[in-house]
Amino acid sequence: MTNLSTRDTFILFLRAGFSLPGTGYALLSLLESELVRRRALLAPGEFRDTAATAQCMPGVFAFNLGAGLGYQLGGWRGATAAVAGLVVPAFVVMWLLAMWLTSGARPSAWLVGLRPAVVALVALALVDQVRRSDITMPTLWLPLTTLLLVWLFSVSPFAIVAAAAAGSYLYAKYVKPLQ
Repeated sequence: MTNLSTRDTFILFLRAGFSLPGTGYALLSLLESELVRRRALLAPGEFRDTAATAQCMPGVFAFNLGAGLGYQLGGWRGATAAVAGLVVPAFVVMWLLAMWLTSGARPSAWLVGLRPAVVALVALALVDQVRRSDITMPTLWLPLTTLLLVWLFSVSPFAIVAAAAAGSYLYAKYVKPLQ
């Protein structure tokens, strides 16, 4: 666990929250740049493991990511500061939007214009993470097969997970002992 003061953790995540409202995936590039490359507080593998764990947990990805990274930076106080830093911008934006809506304004054009910006931020985060990951052609076949099964053939994701679990069990029981 790397020690970063609670105040610095709060400010870092507050800045990230105000910079990229709307989605946790857009936070990935910003936080990785700040925590891994610029400040060298976390190793790239630690960051990716925390992001993967946050994605698997129930709840809002941004808050899960903030809690995991905050915990690595400063324990429970760091986790609390990080989540608070991410909550405050969302609260302020929603409060301002509510004030604006109650004044009789029509937000439809503004929200329609915001949509492409959010999509672009998520796409940039995805491209950045793919570039930095260890994905190779042999490891790419499983997510692509899963995507095609769900999209083209309407196979239930639960069935795919169950088949993967059964395949892993059979591999570990019969193939792995032979090696």
